Amino acid sequence: MSLGNILNVGIGLFFTYLILSLLGTAVHEAAASVSLMRGRMLRQGLRQLLSDGVPTQQAALFNKVFGHGLVQSLSKSGLPSYLPTASFSLALFDALSDKSESTLFSQIERGVALLPPGFAKQTLTTFLVDAGGDLDAVRKRVDSWFDDSMDRLSGVYRRRSQLIHFLFGFLVAIVFNVDSINIANVLWHNTDARDAVALQAQSFVTTHTAVDNGATPDVSQALQELQRLPVPMGWTGAAAKRAAGDWVYAVVGWLVTGFAISLGAPFWFDLLQKIVNIRGAGPKPPPQSRAAAE
Repeated sequence: MSLGNILNVGIGLFFTYLILSLLGTAVHEAAASVSLMRGRMLRQGLRQLLSDGVPTQQAALFNKVFGHGLVQSLSKSGLPSYLPTASFSLALFDALSDKSESTLFSQIERGVALLPPGFAKQTLTTFLVDAGGDLDAVRKRVDSWFDDSMDRLSGVYRRRSQLIHFLFGFLVAIVFNVDSINIANVLWHNTDARDAVALQAQSFVTTHTAVDNGATPDVSQALQELQRLPVPMGWTGAAAKRAAGDWVYAVVGWLVTGFAISLGAPFWFDLLQKIVNIRGAGPKPPPQSRAAAE
């Protein structure tokens, strides 16, 4: 089999994973929106940052900051999915100040001194001492503190999302019998299916410049692309009457599909784009041909 045919098999698999990943992203975003997952995680992250994760009297600072108008005005539900860094620092300083006539730096110092022992008090005290009376320096340190915390929270959210995508992919693979091993086998032996899915993938890559993780994909378009895929899916009579040994290969194929979907649509789009470009480039003409053309 030629290199072009091998690339077409890879294109067929990767394009199948891309479409299924887009559907997985749409389902996950819909579930996250309904369950307010991002807002709940943001609230949990702020609680850990400001009250050491202990829901006792230490949560007083967290309650003031999270209940501040700058935060609550970001969402009608009271659980904003995103909090700008500047809004956090302003809400924190306002929660720590006593609204006296002294400088804001002095007010924040007194507010921090009144906090119960814990990591939040220790951290803010360190910032104040290091700033040496410079309010802007304190604000920069608080901003970095918050940004670092949100980066860690984003990492947790990505890992949780990847697990959800894997479970979704594995479930879809079982329900619709999306067996990666079987798909690869059919594409390997079926020239028409191999060429058709390669052409479909090339058309998709040509009409799309990128696939964004933060954007909700067009579900209807993804479903249309999935229905047009000339790859084996579904529970036909032959698929349901496998021998005992074949079921082992099917489970492995389903697991491969689930893992592939967990990698996300942007990963498969970038990989697919590179392979389509390699396939379209073809072999370079010999130096004599290039010289003659010039």
